[in-house]
Amino acid sequence: MNTNSFQPPSDSLFDTSPHPLVRKTGKLRCVAAADEANCMTQRAQTHRNGSRFKGKICQFEVAILLFAAACLQGVAQLPPPDFNLGDVPPQTVWYGQTAAFRIHSGTLGAGAAFSMNASPQPQGVLSLDSASGQFSYTPDLADKTLFTVTFIAALGGQSDGQTVDFTPLPHLPPEQDVFGLKPVHAPPDPEDNNYITRNEVLSSASESFNNQMRTTRTITISGNTVVFQQGHPNGLFSYSDNDDIKQLDIHAQKVIFRDAFKVPQTAVTIHARELRFEDPPGTPEPASIVTTPRSITTRPAQFQNGAAGLNGGNMNLMIANLWSAGGTKIRFIADGGVGQPAGIGQDGALDGVDMPDQVSSGCARGAQAFEVMQFPNTTYLEINKTDCCPARLVSPVTHGYCGDPNNWPGNGDDAKSAGKPGDGGTGGTMYLLEDVQPYIRNEGGIAGSKGNDTKGRRGGLPNPANRWKVNILIGRTSPPPHGIPYPTLSVTNIVETHFSVPGKDMPAPEPDIPVGAPGSFTLIHHPMSWMSPFALRAIVAHAKDSYLYGYLDEAKQVLVDYSQLLDDFASSSDWSQLSDDWQLQLTAMRNEMGTLLHRINSNLDYFGNPPGWVPLLSFEANKLAFENEIERSIRQLYLSYWVGNAATVVQNRVDALNSARVSLKDEIVQFQNEYGNAIDLIPGLEIESIRISNRVQEVTAQLRQIEQDLMQRANNNVNERHKVPAWRKALGVAGTLLSVVPAGQPVLGAIGAGLNLISTFDPHDPLAVC
Repeated sequence: MNTNSFQPPSDSLFDTSPHPLVRKTGKLRCVAAADEANCMTQRAQTHRNGSRFKGKICQFEVAILLFAAACLQGVAQLPPPDFNLGDVPPQTVWYGQTAAFRIHSGTLGAGAAFSMNASPQPQGVLSLDSASGQFSYTPDLADKTLFTVTFIAALGGQSDGQTVDFTPLPHLPPEQDVFGLKPVHAPPDPEDNNYITRNEVLSSASESFNNQMRTTRTITISGNTVVFQQGHPNGLFSYSDNDDIKQLDIHAQKVIFRDAFKVPQTAVTIHARELRFEDPPGTPEPASIVTTPRSITTRPAQFQNGAAGLNGGNMNLMIANLWSAGGTKIRFIADGGVGQPAGIGQDGALDGVDMPDQVSSGCARGAQAFEVMQFPNTTYLEINKTDCCPARLVSPVTHGYCGDPNNWPGNGDDAKSAGKPGDGGTGGTMYLLEDVQPYIRNEGGIAGSKGNDTKGRRGGLPNPANRWKVNILIGRTSPPPHGIPYPTLSVTNIVETHFSVPGKDMPAPEPDIPVGAPGSFTLIHHPMSWMSPFALRAIVAHAKDSYLYGYLDEAKQVLVDYSQLLDDFASSSDWSQLSDDWQLQLTAMRNEMGTLLHRINSNLDYFGNPPGWVPLLSFEANKLAFENEIERSIRQLYLSYWVGNAATVVQNRVDALNSARVSLKDEIVQFQNEYGNAIDLIPGLEIESIRISNRVQEVTAQLRQIEQDLMQRANNNVNERHKVPAWRKALGVAGTLLSVVPAGQPVLGAIGAGLNLISTFDPHDPLAVC
């Protein structure tokens, strides 16, 4: 919430009237000399139902929390309280402080005169204004025992009074010093990585950045002391020379640059209480922040214009103090980018087409050429001869022509112009405090280099070129003795003259903007703009570690410093310029710092224990605790063993069932394959059965024939007639068995039939069944 908008009511705890002993804390004020317990009691009495307050105190929980923290730390003062005589409580006054309050007499009313008596008389300063009743006491180092002060009010012969006890108290040395508790841990390093937070956010889509389509990053770095130096353990210098960082935000108590940190085209924002530029020996160039963008150094395609240089990255420098080694040096460089060079041009390709000079080439010879030799650069010549004396010569005769009457020598090719150089980029915009400007350079970038001057080709020759028409009159005779006629040039006409045009020369074009515009400056009129919750969070974390390791003075110094800064910030008009989120975060951290300060002021360690506190466990107590733990531990160990063993048995059974299931599945697949193979064999077995049946019939017929032959022989032997020989029985058995084999019927039916045959088999008449 915006505490700047809170207007407290006027009562004993809140006062908006001006007072020389009052220092504002936002819109809240607290009596610095009041006892802490008393202040907390007043706060507790105003609270009801967690969010509402009695009387006219306050209507906002955040405001009352800030008020309580201010009371506990003594960071603000209220006007001294006003007591009625008889209600003044006993006073406890620490060395170096002053007890101050006002008294009045409700019995006597206004106009009473006040006086006092002290017993025993202290060495400190006692004062009482007899008219207003304003009282104060500042103890002396010699005041070590309790004393009393009797206050008396008198008016019109009546009096009223009260005796009040005063106890001066010296400040005792810290218990850490008394017990000799010195820190054993090294103080936390403010540059440590534990206090540095990095956050990177990638752009949702590719965008043109530093002359290339890429996915850009927004990086936020916060810490207590943030150092940018090559080889530093925090590794932050690795962000230098990255071409994809669109925005870089740095929040810290102190930011230190020890090398040139280059983030081309990046928008840089720095929230820091102190910004330092240090130049360690051996560094190649001064420490600085450079946001000058990348420039395209290669030329574009032939005849193309160069791309304009990019604008320098903007810088938002919200810093309270700047320190630069070696005086005023340029530490912030945000020049515009250099324009791209122009694409090169091209000279003309060809000269103009030449044509022969018809006169000089002898085209007119044979027709009194000596007369027409006076017409040079002639690409076309037409000659007409006329005889003025037809009696001597033939009628007028056209001699003819030389050359091409339809063409002239060609023009030369024009040169092709080079492209235009890219314009220089604009310098970056700087948001800064006024005293930072001498350390900044944000000039415009220069244009790219020009292309080449190109030349056109010459025109065709001859130049100029003429077309002539010549009339020759033959009418005179040479003097005697020869008397030979000779021509006379009577009429000569130039039909046309042509000048061939040479190709145009093309000088390299100049850039539209040779030097880009310099960047602008915008002053920040917000002196607390450097304060950010990201940096304060790291600062508080470092102070908490200092407190944890036993460095109470260092932690207290930091917490008091930033508590005061936050209080001043909250009371200024700049507080309302912060976002609600930042106000809420800063208020929460102010409350946390108040809690830590209260713990330190109460002489407690980080965990709220007195100095030197250890758990009250003796050897006997540890032994008893160990013995009591044995039985329970054994039960737990056995239960753990039993559960583990049972789980192992169950798992073994599960594994066995899984193995059996896999084995049965494999057997089923095997039996399915065997069944298929058996089905495939049945047709072949049926055919084989028929073949065997046919063979049985053939063998049976052969046996019968053999039997007949044998019987025939037996009939010849009387002695053998009445007995069946052994071979006959054997043949009968074999024939019977062979007849059992079926032909074209199911196997089970054949087996039944065979059994019936065997049951009726007679060994004395084995062939009876056939």
